[in-house]
Amino acid sequence: MKHGTTSGYKTYGCRCPDCTAAAVAYQRQYKRRRAVGGPVLVDARETREHIRRLTKSGVTLRAVSRMTGLGHSHLEAIREGTTQRLWPKTADAILAIPLGTIRGEQRVPADKARRLIEAMGEAGVSQAAIGRALRYSYPDCVKFSRRTYITRRSFDRLATIYHYCASRGIVPYSLLEEVSQ
Repeated sequence: MKHGTTSGYKTYGCRCPDCTAAAVAYQRQYKRRRAVGGPVLVDARETREHIRRLTKSGVTLRAVSRMTGLGHSHLEAIREGTTQRLWPKTADAILAIPLGTIRGEQRVPADKARRLIEAMGEAGVSQAAIGRALRYSYPDCVKFSRRTYITRRSFDRLATIYHYCASRGIVPYSLLEEVSQ
């Protein structure tokens, strides 16, 4: 338990001076918002739609969780409609994430990786050899057949292996240049 928090006072029953002060400050702030007529909680519809647009643009809930500091299960509850109202700062944190934030940086379409793997396979490089070079736990499972995207790191490692094969004359460079664009 962390001292000096409202949670320490309310959830864990701690009555130390720090937790008590945090709880009193929280109550004062809450009463001020209520007196002014300001929204204590805001409707989650706009935030829910933004989360859906984010996931369609390629941003995962885990990435949203890392960027906002919110729990993954909390974000799922918002997305699924279980959570109807949110704190304004929670909604603002989620709405501040621009669409497509992660997709261009950390995700690559798996089709590009499949093309490189197929070209190496046609040249006689086994999938097990590719998997070992990628340091996969199960080297035979390198197809990426069910995935839409793979991580940028995996693609870069695969491109390095392809580049090595191309430098030895096993596969053509042209495919790597085409796929990397």
